[in-house]
Amino acid sequence: MKKKILIVEAGPEQEKGFLIKEAVSMEYDFYLLQSALFSESNSWVSDWISPSNIINTVSLDQDEVSRELLNYMKEREVSFGGVLTFWEAQVPITQYIQEMLDLPRICNGDVRKLRHKGHMRCGLNDGVINQPKYVVISECDLSKGMELSLTYPLIVKPSEMASSLGVSKIYTHDQLKNAVEHARKVDFSDMKGSTRSFLSISDDVIVEEYIECDYEVSVEAVVYKGDLDVVAICEKITPVEPNYWEYGEITPAPSVDEDVRYKIETVMKGIASANELNNCIVHAEIRIKDSDLYFIEMGARIAGVPIPEIVALSTGKSLLKYAVRVSCDEEPNVKSVSECQYVADYSFNTQHSNIRYDQTSMKARADRIEAISGVKKLQLRDKVEDTMFGDIIVLGSTSTDVWRSIDRAKKIIEE
Repeated sequence: MKKKILIVEAGPEQEKGFLIKEAVSMEYDFYLLQSALFSESNSWVSDWISPSNIINTVSLDQDEVSRELLNYMKEREVSFGGVLTFWEAQVPITQYIQEMLDLPRICNGDVRKLRHKGHMRCGLNDGVINQPKYVVISECDLSKGMELSLTYPLIVKPSEMASSLGVSKIYTHDQLKNAVEHARKVDFSDMKGSTRSFLSISDDVIVEEYIECDYEVSVEAVVYKGDLDVVAICEKITPVEPNYWEYGEITPAPSVDEDVRYKIETVMKGIASANELNNCIVHAEIRIKDSDLYFIEMGARIAGVPIPEIVALSTGKSLLKYAVRVSCDEEPNVKSVSECQYVADYSFNTQHSNIRYDQTSMKARADRIEAISGVKKLQLRDKVEDTMFGDIIVLGSTSTDVWRSIDRAKKIIEE
């Protein structure tokens, strides 16, 4: 009999569709717990998960989740073998459900640290793991931003949001107040109500020194019974300020040599230990300057698109399968991972390029791009003010091959 896995909230299709579509092809039965606030953004999931496997709650209040979930399990005679989430904001309620059902939990310590970047930073203040100098601003104490004699430019960001929402780079003290207010008020725009209020997201704001770096990486890892193994390291392509959205990622990271990889693995194990991680997937961001590492942030969840896709193409391994297996307390067998080819994702994002494409012209360009050697596909992923932007996924035996294919595709898309 297939094990039954409960997913806590799915999220928008353009962000989580790859994971759900992969999930239904796996040797497990998947169920979805969704709340009223997210039901509209989750509506697409019914095409992939049977409506009878979708559990609805009005809120994510612990008492209501317990009542609705236990009633569903009793009426349907269902028991779950594992619980996981794709959303960083849902990590606390996910762990609550794991504990309620006596299933492997994400961490053995304070789960709120995994959502509140300030609390996480405090747990790393022993000096073993480098991180930017920072302060956490609560309420309206703007003067606190100068207590550590922070050096401008600074990064100002919400303590508990995701997807780079509310992140600003500021250069003077005069900009601090507006940046803090923006970070404190920013919310997801595609929901029926306030996500901040619904999920009890803190108003705390982190102000930290901006770390100049040679390059930045995201690290995808899996933790099983407290032991962490790195699955893949993705190097970010041309981070764009001030929103810190990237044009793409490439894996394996071309700039990471054996020495830096060893340092990354050591830092990641330290972060897992400091946060008492137990069974989970990990997505972390690290900046590298002169081979020195600076930890930026970490989430106990699978990275957003396109990272799971390019990792699968590069390593032949599935981040989702690792997440599911450890949620069931099954050995993930990460040791067998071997990076076999270079894979990159590159986005032609109209928000950054200021080039407007309608859907028809993008599809015409897609036909030409897909004919280029090395370009796997172009996907029309999202809609921005009635215009389209797309992503290409490029494969190559070397990183140089990948860059050349991206350059050729850029010339076509910009014609």
